[in-house]
Amino acid sequence: MTRLGCSEEDTQQKEESPGVVTNDEPVVFAMVYPVSIDDRSLARFHKDRLKSRELSVCRAFFCSYRQMYRKVVRPQLNADPARRYRGYLWAPCGEIRDIIATPRPKQPPHAIGAFCVIDDGDLRFPAHSRLGYCAPTPDFWSRNDREAARGDLSLRFHVRGIHQAPSSPPFRLRRIEMHQILLIERALRKALRRAARTRRRAP
Repeated sequence: MTRLGCSEEDTQQKEESPGVVTNDEPVVFAMVYPVSIDDRSLARFHKDRLKSRELSVCRAFFCSYRQMYRKVVRPQLNADPARRYRGYLWAPCGEIRDIIATPRPKQPPHAIGAFCVIDDGDLRFPAHSRLGYCAPTPDFWSRNDREAARGDLSLRFHVRGIHQAPSSPPFRLRRIEMHQILLIERALRKALRRAARTRRRAP
């Protein structure tokens, strides 16, 4: 079946963005919300923001972890002291677009995409993009369908775990970030070797 999405994701929306979001791109969702919200609650994917296609995500091919934190995380923390940063999730854009809305008997014989990912970058942060429902009108599908789709969205993001530090994928790490990670890994290996020697010497 042919997937029907939304017209916004088929054409470049912002002149300053790198272009339309392609299916092979990693899409990163920064988890910034009040401490009362559980890390696996569907409330993280705010239904009103999905309906208006305004849930902020970023395109990891076009930014570093540091840029994502500075441009996405920090402004949200500054705007509301009750919010906390819990790390980030990511998924290939194609997996998000593969989530299909529950078909209706009278619909034509093609799949209706549940979610769209739209370029929304500007000069300050070209990697910004928007995630939302493909058809946000309330009569398109039932509330149960929307909740099921949000559940599928959560699963697509969570399957790779919650990340607290730069990683590749999704980000294309700069040399200095890779170097820092290698230094940390080397220090951990040394510490493990020392601990093993200490255990062997113990009576």
